[in-house]
Amino acid sequence: VDVLTVSRGGILALAMLLFVTAIFIAVSGSGRAAARYVGRLAIVVMISIVVGLGLLAVFNRPGQDTDVTYGTQGIGTFVNHLVNTHITPNQENIAKEDSVVARSSARDFATEVVTRDMKNFIVGVGPGQYRSYSLRVYGPPERAVANVLPLDIMLNSGAIGLVLVGLAMIMIFIGLLKLIRRQVVIAAALAAYMLAIGLQSLTFPTLYITHIWFAVGIALVLLRQASAKR
Repeated sequence: VDVLTVSRGGILALAMLLFVTAIFIAVSGSGRAAARYVGRLAIVVMISIVVGLGLLAVFNRPGQDTDVTYGTQGIGTFVNHLVNTHITPNQENIAKEDSVVARSSARDFATEVVTRDMKNFIVGVGPGQYRSYSLRVYGPPERAVANVLPLDIMLNSGAIGLVLVGLAMIMIFIGLLKLIRRQVVIAAALAAYMLAIGLQSLTFPTLYITHIWFAVGIALVLLRQASAKR
């Protein structure tokens, strides 16, 4: 599923998740277990890629959005989309006015809003108010979201919100690392997951994504149980 979404951030996060989990297994005292884990997952990942590309080849259709399909279909679309990964747009991106250009422009505009005045920097424009603020201050057209979570938090609640959210996540992560030293397997999985989501957060725009809080909730239960036992 992760492969077939063609989410570049998701695929990168998956790679980090597998790598960090292997490290946690090795740190827990079992290098052989880590090696077996990596070997098994490598097989699963390869099978997933082959099956996914096979499905794309068999059931491919011309896409409706040339920005996404790059004028191709099936495996060609998949490969072209992954290859077209840039932080800043190149001349081809600019000529096609594709998603790389749109995201770059959205980031630049969001940065301009955050740095427009000290109030925006400290407390943001208000939770969920970015769209109405941009239309009121800058006028149409409606601006796209920045697709960078730290910047989105700054827009909604400023540096104060970013620091508070960041500190909360760091405290939870440190607590999970302590549990990993006691060989709590679920803590290792959650810590690896949080690192992967942290990486993927550079490519998605909102703090309200449900799966983040699902993981945080499980982590808080684990930390509470550990605290109660002590």
